[in-house]
Order: sequence, then C-alpha cells, then structure tokens
Amino acid sequence: MSSAIFGRLRQRARVAVQTQHTRRFGGGGPPPQYEGIEATVRQYLPEDHHVVLATLGAWAAFIGVMKLSSGGAAEAAPASASSGSSAAADDEIPSIFSDKFDESMSEKWEASIPKWEKDMENADYAARWEKSLA
Repeated sequence: MSSAIFGRLRQRARVAVQTQHTRRFGGGGPPPQYEGIEATVRQYLPEDHHVVLATLGAWAAFIGVMKLSSGGAAEAAPASASSGSSAAADDEIPSIFSDKFDESMSEKWEASIPKWEKDMENADYAARWEKSLA
C-alpha cells in the first residue's frame, strides 16, 4: 500500500515540475529603444540598477565635495548661558528647569489677558474664537 502512495506522490511531483517550466505570465518582451540623452546614458549604464547606483554615487560625491570645500572650519559655538553674567532678552523664554521660568510665564500671561479681553469685545473675533473651540 505504501508503494502505491509513493507512486502517486512521484506522479504529482512530476506534474508539478512540468507545470513550473511551462508557466508563462506574459513578462518580458523586446528591450526598450532609447533615444537622445537616455540612449547615451544607457550605453554606459544598461540596467536600471546601474542608473540608480550612479545617481547615488553622484549625490555622495557632491555631498563629499561640499563637506571638504567648507574648509573644515569649526562653526561658531553658541554662547553658553552663564550663571547671571547677562540678563535674558525680554522675548526669550527661559529654560523650563530654570527658577525664572514660572515668573516669566506668569508675567507673559498677565500681560496677554488685557489684549485678549480687548479682542473679545470684537463680535467677529469672538465668534471665530468660539468656532475654533468646537
């Protein structure tokens, strides 16, 4: 009985191998005909992946040249905040970890409330503000 089962399995395997070789999905066709600059490029870079690699190489070379041509000069380091040597600008927000953060935010908030109340007197502005909350 086992020889009959293995015989059927061998027969199915042969059929599967034969159908794999004869399957065609309509791919391929004649190679594309290129004209103009594309023909010149394809003379040196015949496959699509060659064009992609050449493009990546050109960008890498361009970036490398730009990095080298910068002269390697160190960029100006941002001024480090010293402890009390200079006062922060009025429009500058202090660090959230700074002791001045809370008082700075409360000053800005208190200064903006009268402006907001004045804006709310305008009916058009108030309607737009209410619509933005929805």
